[in-house]
Amino acid sequence: MPLSEPSQNPAAAPTRSPLKFWLLIATLLLALIGGSYFLKTSLNQFELNRKSALPILRQLRDPFVALDRSGTEKNLADLEGKAVILAYTYTRCPHGCAGVAAQMLKIRDAFAGQSNVHLVSIAVWPEIDTAPMLKAFSESIGVRPGDPWWWLSTDRSRTWNYLTDQIGFEASHEIPPADRLNPQDMVAHDLRAVLIDPQRRVRAFYSLMHPQTEVAQIALEKLQRDIASLLKN
Repeated sequence: MPLSEPSQNPAAAPTRSPLKFWLLIATLLLALIGGSYFLKTSLNQFELNRKSALPILRQLRDPFVALDRSGTEKNLADLEGKAVILAYTYTRCPHGCAGVAAQMLKIRDAFAGQSNVHLVSIAVWPEIDTAPMLKAFSESIGVRPGDPWWWLSTDRSRTWNYLTDQIGFEASHEIPPADRLNPQDMVAHDLRAVLIDPQRRVRAFYSLMHPQTEVAQIALEKLQRDIASLLKN
């Protein structure tokens, strides 16, 4: 029996439309161009933010008087004309106050000899951190008597109200006994440092103490750059 002849009119194989092909290419090109534009715009915005002046968050007008570790009264208003780096301190704090002080020591060293840079540490729990206690603690971590660094202690309520309402720190509060890490873990407070410019304006906050050391280092370096920028301008 003779084999059947193959069909002379096989079904045509599907072909890709040239129009669809070029539409696909055009779509890919547009996506590439759009992505490049977005990346460039993002980088330009990042560079602009990096170079832009610090915002003015608050203007300090009221005085704040407290007893220094030396036993003399100090007024924050007397630091007008200087770049001021200020933070809470608690000598028995288990949450990172020692780390903040260690970072501030680096600021002291970085701007040594510059009379227009001043550090301030304020007791968040003055019932414990009296002037003599702050004197002993500061000297134990390497703060010298002649350093431009005030360690202040005064009424707790007045301190909390001023640093929260005037400067802008997060509100402090007493920790319930059941939630304390140890018997001396008395108070929860803001662990950031604040930069106040020579016109007594609050410019920025810095997380100098952070669980990730890289983040703390970045904050320290930014603070140093911002201080230098304020002094230059």
